[in-house]
Amino acid sequence: MITKDLDLFTPIVAADKLHPNFLATISPYASGVRKVLNNWVQGFVDRDGEFVKEFQTTYNPCFWELYLFAVIKEIKAEVDFSFSSPDFICNNGIVIEATTANHSHDDVPEWEKSISGITEGNSFDIFTRSAIRLSNAITTKVNKYRSSYSHLEHVRDKPFIIAISNYTRQDFNLHGDVPLQWLLYDV
Repeated sequence: MITKDLDLFTPIVAADKLHPNFLATISPYASGVRKVLNNWVQGFVDRDGEFVKEFQTTYNPCFWELYLFAVIKEIKAEVDFSFSSPDFICNNGIVIEATTANHSHDDVPEWEKSISGITEGNSFDIFTRSAIRLSNAITTKVNKYRSSYSHLEHVRDKPFIIAISNYTRQDFNLHGDVPLQWLLYDV
């Protein structure tokens, strides 16, 4: 399969549809970020022709997929892009589905950083809400696996990994894996 590296940064949607994180990425001050992302996207195949649009309008899920693809390349595994789903069918026999946990509709989005958004609230409530959002994202993918992916010949009887990234709050990057540990180990 011959691939052409994707042009992530030339806007293809109306300016009012561009995600705030995408706008930050195309800022003149973010040339280093663009360089890293251009490296990550090398060899990535846009199977449905929507990846660039989604990167520019939803950003975080696509950023996470590119990050995972970069990790897969770093460990010298290869992805078979001939299947439409799940996200990554690796030549080492592992199947990976990417997902993100995002802010709730009544919460401030993670890209709207503010001091109060980072300092207000107690850790218990913050981690609990993040754990709930993570649980929702994982449950959605587990249900998709059970109803669809597990029946696919290229997935059946192979290790299936749900790779999740947490974007639930403005300070998600300061939480580490604590909300996920709370969810998985019932802290």
